[in-house]
Amino acid sequence: MEEFEMIEIKYCQVLTGYSENGKDIVPSATLEALVDGQKVLVSSPGVGPIDAAYNAINKLGPVSKLFEGDKRTHPHLRRFVINAEAESSETAGSDAIGAARVTVFYKDQIYNGIGRSKDIIRAAVDAYVDVLYQILGYRERQQPPIENGQFLF
Repeated sequence: MEEFEMIEIKYCQVLTGYSENGKDIVPSATLEALVDGQKVLVSSPGVGPIDAAYNAINKLGPVSKLFEGDKRTHPHLRRFVINAEAESSETAGSDAIGAARVTVFYKDQIYNGIGRSKDIIRAAVDAYVDVLYQILGYRERQQPPIENGQFLF
């Protein structure tokens, strides 16, 4: 597989909501990314906000090639977990840092990714991009440092 340098998500905006019949609001995500230094803008619907974000990421150039052909050979999300930890019980929730962990099955291998952020959508996106870096053979991805918190799964 051709080797790439990086995927950098510049922003990810999701739209989601609730309706009584469950059919009025279609979750969607729009993201801007740099793929090997080239600016790319993609959007996609999903079952929920994270599914929409992952579907949008799957449209990025090198990632989209993983989803060509027979669906049985595509990467499959096997596990998705979010944990949160607050600095103090007095401000629990407002200063919590979320950690997302995803497990993806692709070509008879298991890949695990972790993302951390105060925003759970960002943590989920970072975890998925972490897995994609492994699948695509990118150089090691540098995760942003965590201030005032450490996560263990």
